[in-house]
Amino acid sequence: MAGLFRLNWNPVLDSQVSLDKEDVIVLVGSLVERSLLAYDEETGRYSMLETVRQYSREQLLGDGSAARIRGKHLEAMVDYIERTVKRTDSDGFLAAPALTVELDNIRAACQQAISLGRYDLIAKMLGGFPTYWFIQGNFEEPISLLRQALEPHLDGDLDRTLADALLLLCYFEGAQGLYGEEEAHLQLAMRAWNEFGDADKIAECHRLMGNVLLERSETAEAKKHYEAAFEKVAGHDPEGKLRSRLGGIALLEGQVDMAGDLLEQAFAAGTRENKITPGLNLALVAIIQGRLPLAREVLTFLSSVFASTKSPYGLFHFSQLLACYSLAVGRTEATPQFIGLLDRLSDELVLTPASFEDGLLEKASSEATLILGEERFESLVQEGHTLSFAAAIDLANSVLAEL
Repeated sequence: MAGLFRLNWNPVLDSQVSLDKEDVIVLVGSLVERSLLAYDEETGRYSMLETVRQYSREQLLGDGSAARIRGKHLEAMVDYIERTVKRTDSDGFLAAPALTVELDNIRAACQQAISLGRYDLIAKMLGGFPTYWFIQGNFEEPISLLRQALEPHLDGDLDRTLADALLLLCYFEGAQGLYGEEEAHLQLAMRAWNEFGDADKIAECHRLMGNVLLERSETAEAKKHYEAAFEKVAGHDPEGKLRSRLGGIALLEGQVDMAGDLLEQAFAAGTRENKITPGLNLALVAIIQGRLPLAREVLTFLSSVFASTKSPYGLFHFSQLLACYSLAVGRTEATPQFIGLLDRLSDELVLTPASFEDGLLEKASSEATLILGEERFESLVQEGHTLSFAAAIDLANSVLAEL
C-alpha cells in the first residue's frame, strides 16, 4: 500500500493467503508493538515505516508477487472510488475527506493503471469526482496522470472509452487555463463523438469549446458553440450548464435581464458544484440590478463553497463581487481591502477581470475613495494585499452578515 490503511480494508488478501480476520488483527498488533507499524489514534489508520515498506517491496519483487499484488491494489482502489461515488452521489465536496485520506493509494493505483495501459481505469478514478481537484486547488496532478495514460494512444482511432477519457482531460486543461492544449484535444474528441453519433457527448464538446473561445474573448464564436450544444440536446439541460454559459454570454452582450433569467434557472437547477459558475455571474447581475437580497443569498452560498476549497481562482472571482457588494451595502472600508486582495491575486495568477467587471471595480474604487479619502483608501488596499485565504472569507462573511 502507498499510504495509510485500516484493518477493515485490506485489498491484497485473497484466496492465496491463508489468513482470516483474527489472524490479521493479531499480526498487525504485534507489528505495532515492535514499532514496525505506526497507529494514528485520531484517524484510526496504520502506516508502515519506510524501512518496512522498502523491505516488503523487495520481498514482493523477489518472489514474483509484485504484479499480482499491485493488480489487486488497483482493483481495490477502483472499487473504493466507485463505492464512494455511489455513497456521495458524485458530490466532490462530500467525498473530499474520503478521497484525501486515500490520496496516496489513489496515486499509486493510477501509476499502476498507466503501466498496464488501462486509461479506462485512470478515467474512472479521476473522473468520479472532478470537482475534488478544484477543491484541492490542484489540476496539475490529474492532467499529468491523464496525459501519461492517453498520449500513447492518441495517434490512432479513438474508441468510446478513450474519447470519454480525453473529454475528462479537456475539462482539467480548461480549469488550469491550458486552452491551446484543450482545443487540440477537443478537436480529436469532437471528431470521435461525431463518428459515434452521441448527442450528449457532442454537446459537451461544444460546451467546452465555447469555454475556450470565451476565455479568448471570441464571444460570438463561443455563443455559436453553446447554442449548438443546446440544440444538440434539444434544450435538455438538467444541470443548468448550458443556461449558465448562455447567461454569461448575455451578460457580456449587455442583456442583463435576459442574463438574470438564464442564470437564475441555471443556479436553481445545478448541483452544489454546478452552482458555482452561474452563481458568480448571477451575483454580479443582482448587484447591477440592485437586487441585494438575491446577491447576498448567492454570495453566502459561494462563501460556504470557497471556505471549503483551496482554489485561488475561486477567491479571485469572489473578491471582485465582494468589492462591489460591500460598497452597495455600506461596508465601504471592506471595498478597498477586497480590491487590494484582487490586485495581489491578479499578479499571482496572471488574471484580469473582464472589461465590464473592470468598469464596475473602477466605479467602486472611485466611490470608496471619495467616501474614505485617498490616504485611508490606499492604507486599506495595502491591508488587502496581505489578506490570507481564511481572513478573506472571514471578512466576506462579516460583510454578508449585514444588509
